[in-house]
Amino acid sequence: MTNIQCKGYTLRITGHAGYAPAGQDIVCAAVTILSYALGGMLLRAESEGLLRAEPVVDMQPGDITIACAPKHERVVRAMWDTALLGMQMVAREYPQNVRFAREQ
Repeated sequence: MTNIQCKGYTLRITGHAGYAPAGQDIVCAAVTILSYALGGMLLRAESEGLLRAEPVVDMQPGDITIACAPKHERVVRAMWDTALLGMQMVAREYPQNVRFAREQ
C-alpha cells in the first residue's frame, strides 16, 4: 500500500502500491512520476524566486518527502494542487493500492 499524506506544503509518500511486481507496477509509476514532476517544478520555482527557500525534494524508493515555503502563493499553489490532484485520482482509481490524505 502506498500512503500519501499532505499537510500544507509538506508531502510524504511511503510504501509500495503492490499492484504488480517491482519494476512493472503502473500504480507506483504513476505516483512516482507525479512526485518527480512536482519536485522538478518546485526546483524551477525556487530558481525563479517563487519560494522563500530551497525546497525539500528527497526521493528514495518507497519513501518520498517534498516540502516548500511559497513566496508567491498563487503560482506555487497551482503547481502543488495539480500534482496532488493527479495523486488523488490515482488513489480513487486504485483504492486497494493507494491511500491519500490531505490536511490544509
